Order: sequence, then C-alpha cells, then structure tokens
Amino acid sequence: MGDRPRAVYRCSDGRYRTRWQIDRRLAAGTWRRCLESSTSATLLVERPDGLLLSLSPVPTASLPSWIELRSDGRGVWIADRRRTTPVDRQVPRRRTTVDTPNV
Repeated sequence: MGDRPRAVYRCSDGRYRTRWQIDRRLAAGTWRRCLESSTSATLLVERPDGLLLSLSPVPTASLPSWIELRSDGRGVWIADRRRTTPVDRQVPRRRTTVDTPNV
C-alpha cells in the first residue's frame, strides 16, 4: 500500500475516493465544486451530467474489505477489488462471428 492518503471519502453514488482523486477531477474540470463544509469536511460537487455528489470523509480503518489503496508516487487512489474493469475504461466488445459452412 505504500503511501497513506490525505483523506478518503464515501460518495453518495456508493463509491469511495481519495482526496487526490477528488482534487484531480476538480482541477481537470470534470467536477465542479459547489459547497465545502469547514466543520465536517463534507463536499458537494457537480458532475458533467448535472448530478450532485455528496462526499463525506471516512476513517481509513473503517473502509470495506473490498477497498484497496494503491499508489504510484504521484498520488493514492481507491481500487475496488469487486470490479474486474476500471470504471473509466470500456470493455472491448467481442465480435460475433457467423459460422459459414465448409463448401
């Protein structure tokens, strides 16, 4: 696991994200900051589709067992061990082949 995240947040969409992941989305303009509570550290952000997400900090000790923290020296992110394909990637569609009879 290496590095420790600054903070981990539980999102209203059911996913978990590190502060590094959140800051990257905000800096890239993928998300827009709407509100940040100075007392609870809860964030409210808007996604490109207009959906609002509430992000609440959680202690790393209380993370579900399927959460893995990964790091590459630039930042720490959440890996969901239940998923086989990263959310940001699409699974290539398999081509369907038509059986042609040997003539």
